[in-house]
Amino acid sequence: MSEIVGTIKKDGKIVHVRLNDFRGKTYIDIRHFFMGTQDEIPSKKGISIEAGLLTDLITILEGVEERLAKGTDNENNKGG
Repeated sequence: MSEIVGTIKKDGKIVHVRLNDFRGKTYIDIRHFFMGTQDEIPSKKGISIEAGLLTDLITILEGVEERLAKGTDNENNKGG
């Protein structure tokens, strides 16, 4: 299975979120694409994570969203 479940197109950038099966496991792939002469071409900029990590990733991203909403910059929040 390789299925695009969402696409972001903004300011000339293209990001696809897709589900992929590989060696019996399902992965979430988030990847930048760029326009070739006729088609979108995947770049090396992206991440693939096991689908089982999705809940933890969402929790972390919610925390990132809160920090960004507060205007907190990266320099004050290094580390994990």
